[in-house]
Amino acid sequence: TGVLSRFSKLDPLGASLLDRMLVFNPRKRITVRQALEHDVFRKIRDQGIETVAPKPVKLDFEEETSLTTAKLRKFFLREVAKFHPSDDFAAL
Repeated sequence: TGVLSRFSKLDPLGASLLDRMLVFNPRKRITVRQALEHDVFRKIRDQGIETVAPKPVKLDFEEETSLTTAKLRKFFLREVAKFHPSDDFAAL
C-alpha cells in the first residue's frame, strides 16, 4: 500500500510524507507542523525566514459546489499566477 507501491520511482522519504498527508481522516492525517518537521525538509528548511499567515488561507475552489477536474486545474493555475505574475498563464 501507499504511494510508493503505485509510483515506485518516488523518493522513499518524500513518499512517506505523502502517505501521511493523503490520509482521508483528518484526525489521523499529519498536521502542517508535523509535516514541516518531517525528514524530507531537514536540509532545506530555514525556520528563521518562515512566516505565519495572519489569518486562515481561503481558496476560491473551496466554495465551488460542482467542482470538476477542469475547474480545479483552472483554480490552481489562477492561484499560481498570483505568485508568478510574469509567467504566461493564457486564458485564465
